[in-house]
Amino acid sequence: MIFLRIIILIINAAHFGQCEICKKFTDFGAKCSSSAFSQFSGDISYDLSLNGVENLPANAFKNIALSSLFIKDSSLTSVSGDAFKGIRQINYFELHNVNNIELLLSGNNSHFLFDNVLSLTINKNSNINSTNFDFFLSLINNLNVKILTMLHLNIQNLTLNFSTFNFEDFYLASNKIGSIKVVPNGKIKRLYLDRNDIESITFDSNRSKLLYLNLNNNEIEQFKCPNLSTLTDLILSTNKLSVITNETFYKLINVENINLRQNRINYIEGNSFKKLHKLKELYLNLNFISEANPQLVFKSVYFIDISQNRFNSFDFEQFFSFRNTSLKRLVLSGNFIRNIFVNLTEIDYLDLSGNPLIKVDDIYAKKINNLYLNKNLFENLNSIHLKNVALISNLKLISNKLENLPVSELENLQNLVSLDLEQNKIEKIEFPTLALLKELRLNHNKIRKISQISFNKLANLQVLILSFNKIDFIEEKSFSNLKNLQVLNLNHNYLVQLPDFSYFISIQEATFNFQNGQLKTLNSFNFPNLVYEKNIKLEFYSNQLASVSPHLFCSKNVEILKNGQIYMEDVNVFDKCLLTQIKGLNLTIKSRKKSKCELKKFAKLNNITIDDDQDLNCANFTQKRHCSNFFDLKYDCSYDVKSMNRSTIWMIDSYFRSFKCNSINTYSLTPNFSACLRNKYFQMSCIANQNKQSIVFDPADFEDFNKNYKIFSLGEKATGIFHILTRTLIALIDNEDTTDLVVSASDFFLSENTGILIDNCPNDNINFSSSAILNQNNSTKAVMEFLDEFQNLINLKNFSLAMLSRFTDSVNLIVIPNKKNSSNKAHLKFESKFAYFACFLLFTYL
Repeated sequence: MIFLRIIILIINAAHFGQCEICKKFTDFGAKCSSSAFSQFSGDISYDLSLNGVENLPANAFKNIALSSLFIKDSSLTSVSGDAFKGIRQINYFELHNVNNIELLLSGNNSHFLFDNVLSLTINKNSNINSTNFDFFLSLINNLNVKILTMLHLNIQNLTLNFSTFNFEDFYLASNKIGSIKVVPNGKIKRLYLDRNDIESITFDSNRSKLLYLNLNNNEIEQFKCPNLSTLTDLILSTNKLSVITNETFYKLINVENINLRQNRINYIEGNSFKKLHKLKELYLNLNFISEANPQLVFKSVYFIDISQNRFNSFDFEQFFSFRNTSLKRLVLSGNFIRNIFVNLTEIDYLDLSGNPLIKVDDIYAKKINNLYLNKNLFENLNSIHLKNVALISNLKLISNKLENLPVSELENLQNLVSLDLEQNKIEKIEFPTLALLKELRLNHNKIRKISQISFNKLANLQVLILSFNKIDFIEEKSFSNLKNLQVLNLNHNYLVQLPDFSYFISIQEATFNFQNGQLKTLNSFNFPNLVYEKNIKLEFYSNQLASVSPHLFCSKNVEILKNGQIYMEDVNVFDKCLLTQIKGLNLTIKSRKKSKCELKKFAKLNNITIDDDQDLNCANFTQKRHCSNFFDLKYDCSYDVKSMNRSTIWMIDSYFRSFKCNSINTYSLTPNFSACLRNKYFQMSCIANQNKQSIVFDPADFEDFNKNYKIFSLGEKATGIFHILTRTLIALIDNEDTTDLVVSASDFFLSENTGILIDNCPNDNINFSSSAILNQNNSTKAVMEFLDEFQNLINLKNFSLAMLSRFTDSVNLIVIPNKKNSSNKAHLKFESKFAYFACFLLFTYL
């Protein structure tokens, strides 16, 4: 509690401080904004921005620790000599388009700012030019600033004399400097002169301690080597150099990195780099060098990039001469190489991408780990002779014309850790044992089927990318040996159903986005027991799912979804009762389409977040369904989902089809009432007489008619009764000489019933093909066909009476109005001249 109070006091103090700081400046007409944050020590530090400042009063920044101070678009007219009195520190100070900055940096203020400014930036100041440049540098030097940046100034030709200055890092970039003379001292370490118009640069000093020189993006055509013996990094990229001579760099005895990228170099003398004994990295990419260039001599170099030049062929021994085997990385991509010879025993990285190579049979690199052969013309792995690079760990063959993967060639790569074969024409896959392979990319190919032999020998695979193929079938147990798989990507395929999850004991991310309209349902996830806890992510974006299994999350290992994420196109495919299976797991479900209030609020009650990026106004929404109805039992993991399948039982003439024993038998009713179907919701009673046959039904015997059942005509000779709560459909059919009774309901509900229609199980083995069924008359057949069509409608989770009315209208059925007060119990009577048969239905609600 004490700690919380301290935090509150700090926050309040910070807020109060922001208001007080800005008040000082807004009183003078300036625009002010500030933000505060607490440092680890507990002190408050501010970021302060001032626009349109004209006056700075005394003590304007007293006792303020500024992380940054930004003054923009201001023309100073009056600055107190004590404006910075009492200031504690400024880590970053920028003056952007500010006139008369000398008022800030001179007099007493220079004393107050001394050693309190770490970095100063002056940007877009039209007052500073080549003539007064030294004057402003002197003012700034009095502050003892270590890092100085001066951008977009009116400077053209300049002598930059550091002999009396203390700067360590000096950025003089993005100006208009055409020529410059630099007189370094022993303090300047890094000099940035990039993005100017420099054509010539000279250095005049033997006292230089300069380590880094950046001349990128200038107009230099010739570079005269300065005497910068301490220099380690030289950046000359994006200039106009065309020739490199033996004298260009010879004095740079400690240089480690030379960047000559994107010049116009077409010729390099052989000994240009010979004396650079410490050279490690050389960038010659985006130039005009070809195989006609003389052999280049190196003492030692670690990395050379000569990509995007003019090579048609490349013979390493003719182009390079080394006194030792120090070269580890060589980039030759983006040339026009058709023939290549490389014999490098120590090379680790070779990039030959973007060449028109058809075959490679002259690469000898016994210790190579990384080989890039992207965007070439290889049609078969046999043309690469992988046995010559047997120790390779990372092989990339993106965007070639490979059609098959010979197991005999892949077997040569027993040290392979990563294999990238995307954007080829591969149709069939089978991999040999590659014990070290962890990452395999096969996206953008023509694979149609995943079989058990595809990956079963890649036991240590962690990442498998199979997106943008034509996969429509995954054979059972195809992933059974991938116990270490962490990422599976099957996006943009044609899957009808998902693979078995039970084998993925290390999975972190599995994505099945956009299955080209084929994935329409999600079956139950059979989650594995993960080897260690992860925040798992499952993606199903861009799939128009029509349904999901009622037991989708009933896996005993559903806990793997704890703190995880599921990405859906439309979360409304989930019934809210389904979410009870994942309650308390702190799961986030992301949906591209707006969720319904009922679903979103129910999810929140179960510690589930639905993130649909929609501000849904659900404040006044009241839950009307609490997952306790009969039909919601299918979301209870303890119930067998199959019991929610629907069956039809019937009584046709004197034949009964039993639900429990799947048989048909002749049965004689007594003249007394007998229970045809009895349950806790309603009872249907039957009576028979030898003289007459009839079925009697009166809606007046039912309570709460509008909420629990509906009566409708099935034509002239049939009547339908739909019981809403249990979704039971009853049809009474007049067949002139006989009257038929048909009942359609879920298997689970039927199993809860007793009565003649349920328990009539003789031992006669008569099946559905008996003559009693085959000889049904036209009226009975028509009703049975109607029931078949009606099943899909009844099974919808959002089935309603309105849908029933629309359906009956569409098949020309007539819904009979409720007559609660009717006393005539025979107004729905069908009679015949033979036996008397009556069925009396009484619905009793709990």
